[in-house]
Parts: sequence; structure tokens; C-alpha cells
Amino acid sequence: MALLNPNKDHLKTLSENGVTHLHQHDKLAINPICSSEMDTNPNPTIMAATPTPPVDHPPFATPPPDPELAGAALCTHCGYCLPVCPTYRSALNEMQSPRGRVSIVLALQGGRLQAEEAVAALSYCLNCRACHPACPANVQPVQLIQKVRSRAPEKTRLSARLLHFITNRPRWTAWLAKMIQFYGQSGLQSGVRRFRLLVFSATLTRLEGLIPPWRAPLTPLANPASAFEPLPSPTNPRPRVGLMAGCLARLFYPGVENASVHLLTQMGFEVVRPPDFGCCGASDLEGGKRGDLFKKARSNLLAFEALEPLEAIICDSATCAVTARQYGKILADDPQWRDQAERFSAKVQPLSRFLAQNHWPRHLTPHDPGLGELTFHDHCQTQNELGTIKEPRALLGALPVKLKELPRAERCCGAGGETMMRHPDASREIRRDKLAAIQASQADTVIGENPGCLLNIEAGLVQEKSPTQVRHLAEALWAAMNNPIKSKFEQL
Repeated sequence: MALLNPNKDHLKTLSENGVTHLHQHDKLAINPICSSEMDTNPNPTIMAATPTPPVDHPPFATPPPDPELAGAALCTHCGYCLPVCPTYRSALNEMQSPRGRVSIVLALQGGRLQAEEAVAALSYCLNCRACHPACPANVQPVQLIQKVRSRAPEKTRLSARLLHFITNRPRWTAWLAKMIQFYGQSGLQSGVRRFRLLVFSATLTRLEGLIPPWRAPLTPLANPASAFEPLPSPTNPRPRVGLMAGCLARLFYPGVENASVHLLTQMGFEVVRPPDFGCCGASDLEGGKRGDLFKKARSNLLAFEALEPLEAIICDSATCAVTARQYGKILADDPQWRDQAERFSAKVQPLSRFLAQNHWPRHLTPHDPGLGELTFHDHCQTQNELGTIKEPRALLGALPVKLKELPRAERCCGAGGETMMRHPDASREIRRDKLAAIQASQADTVIGENPGCLLNIEAGLVQEKSPTQVRHLAEALWAAMNNPIKSKFEQL
């Protein structure tokens, strides 16, 4: 079994400070659980252990209470978070469980750890939030982790800095998307992979492996140069909605934005987009980079305010929806922006929820999109933070194709934003279970609503030489409405 191995020096430091199990004053031993037992037993076995001999520690001055981290004290060590945590399931290591991370937060709060040590030990958290609904004490470890990260943000790798620089600039994003399309369509990508031209660099090989192979788009691509021009206004006024198009989708799946616009327009909405929208700030929120997060949130508030009145703000990327709905909390301490941010967040909805609430496809009859049998992958944060689970399945259920439920659908795919680049081995270990579930479903196409998940899953399927396709929900729905082609099975 592969383990998630944080830096040994950090583990040694944490061990010396008495947080390898739980709180310094209340240590428990966890009965080791194998993967098969965990699948059938929702609650890990926790048993009292012989008290650990006291360790002599240098005296610590009692720090003043920390209001930001006060929620950590609510943890009762019940263990309900363990079986739902992807990193703990993979490692069976208390340090990689939610309650272990809460103990790290408490050690930081108690002065037994420095912020940099705590942040390094917490860096494997995928921000999936599966522990939040599982906790009977309402502890929210991910919120605590984000606050700790803000005290000593980890250095962003050069590749990630370059990616964020580009995705925060829509014109650059459109240009690079065109280059990626050429890279795949011209045969360069297949040549690079076939002859292993990047074998000299593990980093470049890993990053190139995340670029999805080129495939004919299900929807006509918008011209990148005019991708942000407003659509013609209808003669009769229609309900007006704003579209927050995800930066990763625009970069790697450029058909998604166009499909989203046309789906909403087809339902009778006028769709508008801010011309200079770059990024929602998800990576800054998860990485604890508050300055950049505040800047992006305020910029986006102004951009969408210029488009008012808007009945709703639709996100075609699940991560954007989760992040933008938190703008009210993010700017809660800023009296100048608080009210505007709260109004904005109240209007934000993921695409699937908005379409379902407005009874897509209404009076229209969808066709077979030509993708074979389908299964849906849930984005962790969307299901755990927003509770959006039934809506995408209801939309896909309206198509004249077979929809299969993905085994263990609630489990994380291992992407976790930058985690799949920062800790690739740990990410792949968690992804392995998702790929096995996809294979067990025997579906021909995996549908999802979050580009980061789709990139990670598709990279794994390509590596395994699986014939299973990956498509965004918007692409599949738009193809069903406008491409009445026969599926490959009907053509046989």
C-alpha cells in the first residue's frame, strides 16, 4: 500500500511535539483498517490504548486564544471523518486524516509548531470537504487549514505561477487554448508521448500528461478573438444572466463556454459575460493567499456589477461556483464590500443546478449525443459544500441514453487543485480508485462539471489506454440538443 509521506523532518517535528496521534492530553490508538474493511464499515474502530508515556517537552508559553482557529477545539475525536477522507483511506496514517489535521492546528495554536511546519504537514489536504458533513460536532477542517495556510503560504511552483498568470488574463488564455488545440490536432502531442521526448524532465512529463488529447469538439468553437463579445440582444427583453466561465475550461476545454452560452440562450435567457474576467480566485482561497484572493474577488464584483441587472450568475466550472459563493464570507470584514459581496454570492449557481431548476430541456426534445452509455463524476466541493448531487443526474437522465451510477461516486478523484501537481504520487494513488470505479461502471463516457477533475481523470484514462471518453456536462447537453447523430452503437 502506498503511503502519503510528508517530509520526514516535519513528521519528526510533529512527533516530538506530541501530535502524531491526537491532542497532547487525550491520545487514542486507531485499530488499523484495511481498504476492504473500510468499504463496508462506515465507522473506523477506535479503542482505548495504554497511555503513551509522557514526553519531556521544553516549556511553552501559553499563547493567547486565537479566534480564527477556535473551531478546532470542537473536535471530539469520534473518527467519523476517517472513512470519508481520501488521503486517510490511501495512507491509513492519522497525520493524513481530518482529525489529525485538526490536531496539527491545535499544536500550532498551542505554540508547539511554527506556522511553516504546520502548513507543510497540512499540504496534502485535497480540500474536498468530505469531512464537513461527516462531522457531528460541525468542525470544518478545510476552513481551519485555509486559515493556517494564510499565515505562511507555500511557495507556488514556477509552472503553477505561469499557469495562474495566463488564466488571469482572458486574451492570453484564448491564445494558449488555440496553441494547445494545434498541439493536439497537428500530431505533435502524440509524437511527444510516443517517443517520450520529455523523459529528461519528470516535471514536464507530468505537466504534459495533464493536457487532454485533441478531439473534435461537440460544439462549434467560438472565435477566441471574439469569445467575449456579447451575443445579439433579442427583440423582446429576456431574463438576463451572467456567465462566469471557468479559466481551466476556457484553456483546456474551450467548447464548454460556448456550450453553456447556447444552452442558456436556448432556454430563453440573455447571457452576458464580463470582457476582462480571468480567474475566480479558487487557488488563492485554497492556498491561503488572502491578498490575491481579496483583489480578485473585488475585481470580479465590479466586473459583474457593470452587467447588472442579473437574475443569476452561472458558473460552468464547479470550483468557480464554490469559490464565488464564498465572496460574502471572504469580504465579510470589509464594510465597503461586504453587502455587495453578499448580494453577489446569493446569485451564484453552478450550471447544473440552474438548468435543473429551470426545468431543462423544457419543451425541447434532446437527441442521443453520440457518447454511448454515460456515468457522472461528482465534484467533491460541489456535493459537500453546495449539496449539488441530484441536479446533474436529472439533466443527464432526460437524454435518451443509459445513465449508469458510478461506484463510490462520492469519493474524490485526487485532483485537489494544485495538489495533483504538488504531490503527484499521492494524487495518482487516490485517482486509482476512481479509475477502477469508472472501469467497473462499463460506461463509455464520464461526464463531469469541474474541469480540474476532468483533466485529472482523463490523464489517468489515457495513461491506462482506456477507451472511455471524458466530457463536460455542458458539452454533452448541447450536443444532445443540436447534434442529432446516431451513437456508435446505433451505427453498427
